Amino acid sequence: MGDVDVFYRIFGKPTLIYKYLKTQHLVSPLFLHRNLSYIRTKTDKPKKPRSVFRLENFQKLKQERATKNVREKEVDLELFVLGLENMALEYEEMQLKIEIFGRNSSEEVLLDSFSYRCNGQNYPVLLSSKRLKKEGFSDLEQMHLSFIICQEKDSTGSESKRPRLLTYKALFKPFALAFSADAEYHFPLHDSSAESRAGNMIWEANPYIRLRFKWKRKHGSIDKNGLTEDNKENINKEQKAKKVLYYYNAGGHSVQTQAMAGFVCPWCNIDGRSIAVLLMHLKHNHFRFKFSHVEKPEYHCVEVTVNEHFDGSFAGNPQRTALHPSSNRRRRPLRCLSKSEVIVWNNKKQRQNGELEDDSEHQRPSIFGHQRLYYHTGTCMPIGSEGIDVDSEGENDPEWLQTKTQIMIDEFTDVNSGEKEMWKMWNLFKMKHNFVGDKQMPYALNQFVNSSGGTIVQRQLVRNFLVHVSGFFDFGVISQYRALRAICDLRSLLVKDPKLKTDFSSSVQKQIDFAKEQLKQK
Repeated sequence: MGDVDVFYRIFGKPTLIYKYLKTQHLVSPLFLHRNLSYIRTKTDKPKKPRSVFRLENFQKLKQERATKNVREKEVDLELFVLGLENMALEYEEMQLKIEIFGRNSSEEVLLDSFSYRCNGQNYPVLLSSKRLKKEGFSDLEQMHLSFIICQEKDSTGSESKRPRLLTYKALFKPFALAFSADAEYHFPLHDSSAESRAGNMIWEANPYIRLRFKWKRKHGSIDKNGLTEDNKENINKEQKAKKVLYYYNAGGHSVQTQAMAGFVCPWCNIDGRSIAVLLMHLKHNHFRFKFSHVEKPEYHCVEVTVNEHFDGSFAGNPQRTALHPSSNRRRRPLRCLSKSEVIVWNNKKQRQNGELEDDSEHQRPSIFGHQRLYYHTGTCMPIGSEGIDVDSEGENDPEWLQTKTQIMIDEFTDVNSGEKEMWKMWNLFKMKHNFVGDKQMPYALNQFVNSSGGTIVQRQLVRNFLVHVSGFFDFGVISQYRALRAICDLRSLLVKDPKLKTDFSSSVQKQIDFAKEQLKQK
């Protein structure tokens, strides 16, 4: 019993993950398996010459298939409307209108339409069921359900001008595996106005409608593999005779499955039609397991073990690892990162017996730099796709931060304008060179005098600079020697530049004259 528990603990979680990925791929496919290089097969040339080809043959073949599969088309759909949730609009009387559309290769037709009246209270409103029956139902390529919820009339008896809640959900083929099971589905509702829809995010508490689908067929059940009798006849008899047997080995315990007819993946239900294609699919899509193949006269034996080297690393867009789980589903356009892909890669010729090659034989050129997520040095926040081309690491003082610093200094009321100007110059200089510690202040003060000494003299801020340096000394940031050295460096600039010396002398004389006038007035 202990070995069985260990076995289910090892294989249980990966199996659930692959089952979920299979359902997600059916609902929202990222790619088509038939377009993969190892699944595509060469098209056999027709045995009959082209001169025998006639357009009437298509019509004749279509009539034969329609007569043969007439029972397959007798399909019923039962749609149960279970209720409405999170209705924020307070309507006294609401009308729920459901329209079912079917689309084939040429046009879109309305299969059925029905409506219900209900109130707008915030609890599930149980509604009755509706049964849809349509001849030739299986000929449809897609189905669409349209839900419209609105208030019929207001208190005055006229048409209401309130926004309508609606959703438009596209289903896949009626026989798709994702919607053939008897399950409950939640369809989100959004406002019909463009402004409200643009600002409405997926993760917000939106209203939704609860529905249950139920497919019925009078003669038998729906074939989940989607193989008609004509397709089954086309399968090679030699391949059909051989079956595939899976051995699951984990923790010293082995479980043998029943022999499966056909080369179908046990997790994805994808028909490989050959053992080589099946093994390639298992290796390239199910990295959590290791597979080894042994061919026997009666069947193919595939041994499945856990891949101990699988680290679970994410190989997709790195932006999705740091953002909100639902932020990639915003309804507004976003910029995408540039990414390099290998379009053409000439690998060695595939082995005829379908054996799995070693990893050393499957080495292809790797491309670095596109699968990494970069962070800002100052804020430790991830760099978004819109700022990947901006060199923000060397800019410690962006324009918005400079403006904000100057505005905050201007808000002081207990200092004069000269001190504010000195603080602005010092803070902007400190942010630009990224001085963050007290130990850097002597060097920062020396560089500040060399770069901004002329501006201090021209703006008549020499005495404010002396007060500024004295403040550093009073708080113990710099020593007395460093304070005197900064003052001497500023005076040495006046000696070296006669123009600055003249400006400084004139500014001092103006200050003396202004002080004398103030004394006379008193």
